[in-house]
Amino acid sequence: MNMNIVLAANIDATVNWSQRVEMSTGVSGTVASVNVKAGDRVEPGQLLLALDATRFKATLQAAKATQRSARYALDEARREWERAEELYERTVLADRDLQLAENAYVAAQANMARADAALANAGKDLGESMIRAPFAAVVVSRQAEIGQTVITQLQAVPMLTVAASDYYLAHGLLGLSDLNALRVGQAVDVSTSGERFPGEIVNLGLEPVDVKQGLYAVEVRFAAPDSIVRAGQHAVLHLP
Repeated sequence: MNMNIVLAANIDATVNWSQRVEMSTGVSGTVASVNVKAGDRVEPGQLLLALDATRFKATLQAAKATQRSARYALDEARREWERAEELYERTVLADRDLQLAENAYVAAQANMARADAALANAGKDLGESMIRAPFAAVVVSRQAEIGQTVITQLQAVPMLTVAASDYYLAHGLLGLSDLNALRVGQAVDVSTSGERFPGEIVNLGLEPVDVKQGLYAVEVRFAAPDSIVRAGQHAVLHLP
């Protein structure tokens, strides 16, 4: 009988986050609000932290005004160019005057493009002055406080660390013969925090983690939506 075909074993494992992200604002400023603390669970898109938005909103309003002015100037330059072409076709306008009208229209187009870019950048800066949850998560740590000045020109400053709360990973080690009896996607239960959760194998190691003992990593993803699960805690993989 080939014992590699069927396993019936409980393997010690360690829980880890399926996703862990250190988050910061993309712009410098002063922290105006921090809406979470370590241990809080958050939903995708939830506002976690915001810098003082006064400067960013003012820049955005100025960019909108500049864009309106540039659009008006562009419309006017286009009308003048069309009028110059009409007069030129009727041979009542010199070549130089037509060229001047065309040059003014091209310059107005360039100004419009710069105004559009400035407005886009202003909107981007306002958006980057806030931190929103990228996915359903638990707040692992909070490194920012209200009133703190953040400078991000040279290097992003971690302000919040979040980890995915919808799925976790349990890491265990197996010998090569046992590993070969498993497959990615196979159902495997995980016990941790005094409960047993259904999971599935998401990774089978290709290189040994422990060369001397010939042990390879096995990763099982599982959900524990109503339980408190912490990275580093002990788990057991119930192999089929």
